[in-house]
Amino acid sequence: MLVAPAGVGKSSCLVQIALRYLLERQPVVHIVLGQPLPRVLTWYDRGLKELAEGAAVEISQIPNLDQLTTLRHITSYPAKGCTVEMICDGLRQICQGRTIPPKVVIIDGFPVAHASHERVEVLRDLAAELGVVMWISALGKGKGLRKESTAGPFGQIAPLFDVLARIRPGDAFSKLQIIQSRETALSKPITMKLNPRTLLRASEEP
Repeated sequence: MLVAPAGVGKSSCLVQIALRYLLERQPVVHIVLGQPLPRVLTWYDRGLKELAEGAAVEISQIPNLDQLTTLRHITSYPAKGCTVEMICDGLRQICQGRTIPPKVVIIDGFPVAHASHERVEVLRDLAAELGVVMWISALGKGKGLRKESTAGPFGQIAPLFDVLARIRPGDAFSKLQIIQSRETALSKPITMKLNPRTLLRASEEP
């Protein structure tokens, strides 16, 4: 799960994750809640431009670029009235209709503040059923992510996720912090500095 306040760059960060898989020829399903498809496509176009600028190449020189649109599936649901069951049914249909099954599923804008432990379990079980890596974004500051006893949505559902991360905004750098990893015991968060404009890893020190 990726958590950040509004406007910090959760969607841009998720698109960068998706592009890394797509450019390695691994199919991605990107589900957005409450966002029109043209806006999501703009995020991908901008993400490709930023990747090219970071590598100092033209966009046309990015490897496997020609396969990107065939390897991704983007779908949108309204923010209001969308249920976990609707997302799961739609995702199963997408997977059944593709010759090459997706490796990664992104759910952007999941209403974690209103999600029960059981609803998140449904998504976790679906990821296991389909054999996919699932990234979910949530609106918030990520306080108490590691505290199972913490009152509120994050404390209730945090134990269900293999990885918990948050983006902390800053002027010179934003920070991507890995708060919890089921595979690695963390005594303190793993922090990576990001360019606040591109959400790519920052290469320069402050």
